[in-house]
Amino acid sequence: MPAEVEQVEDLDALYGRLQSLRQAAMGPHSAYRPGKEWETFAAALFATVPAFSVYPDLHRDTGQLDVALTINRDAPGGNLWAVYQPAILVEQVHLDDAAAERAVETLMARAAQHPARLLFVLATGGGQEATERCAALSGTREGLCVVCLPDAEIARLLEERGNLDRLLRNRVREARMRRI
Repeated sequence: MPAEVEQVEDLDALYGRLQSLRQAAMGPHSAYRPGKEWETFAAALFATVPAFSVYPDLHRDTGQLDVALTINRDAPGGNLWAVYQPAILVEQVHLDDAAAERAVETLMARAAQHPARLLFVLATGGGQEATERCAALSGTREGLCVVCLPDAEIARLLEERGNLDRLLRNRVREARMRRI
């Protein structure tokens, strides 16, 4: 965990709060519920990466609130994330939906509106194949890198008090090697 976060508060309290926010964001069938609870969880989770600044972006025409991240080049690790400026978009998808692949394509179109160069998709569902399905949805296309993260991996990271920045860097590296 970044030193800045360690200085701010007790890690157990931080991860306990993130786990509580994740649980509040879950709806029936272990899927993220769209809305404020999920947005709060996503914003809090990604705020643990020192190079990210979270800002909500409301699309006035649809009322859709997106979680967007800007990159602070001067923060620890900021230079490595700076290639994805001006923004990184964070969205969610449920893999049990038959149209998960189409949903990711819609999210990619939304990312172009920001214009984001990196899209993190937090995915619920998918059962035993969630990791494989996320890997199949991750990759690059038309200058956009898409990284699908299964919720089970996020839950494990929170339980083990893992480093989100390190996890994201590894997943981005893997996604950049694959064209979708």
